[in-house]
Amino acid sequence: MLLNLQTIQKYKFKRVVGHVSQTNLFALYWEFEVNVKLEWDSR
Repeated sequence: MLLNLQTIQKYKFKRVVGHVSQTNLFALYWEFEVNVKLEWDSR
């Protein structure tokens, strides 16, 4: 029983970490896009 609980917790943790890293990548990409557009407009 304890082993199953640990496995479930690890799986949930991996899913959360995966979700966070995807969100961070998206945020970084979006920020990059905005910065490029601002740079382009200011020329």
